[in-house]
Amino acid sequence: MRPMALFDAHRHLGAMPAFPFYGGPPARPDAGARATVAALLADLDAEGTRGALVLPNYGVPDPDMVFRFNELCLEAAAADDRLRVGTVGVGASRGRGAYRACVDAGR
Repeated sequence: MRPMALFDAHRHLGAMPAFPFYGGPPARPDAGARATVAALLADLDAEGTRGALVLPNYGVPDPDMVFRFNELCLEAAAADDRLRVGTVGVGASRGRGAYRACVDAGR
């Protein structure tokens, strides 16, 4: 029997600080999200994951942080053919450039 190919349809990229959501103790929105492309690729290699849809991490009420992760996701998709960008933060006009870059790159 051939080993099953693994694909990840929802992988966050970008490490975020802990935040006290709903007045509770500070918690990280996605503790498994990696801060760098290299760390993400190392995880995929270790897992044997053949492809992943990367998304900018979100959750802390600081939209500027999510917009900064757009560039990180684009960098990841450009670095390895196994990766595609799933979505980018496109609020107001700030994210439109990142969205256009994804479309233009075919990622």
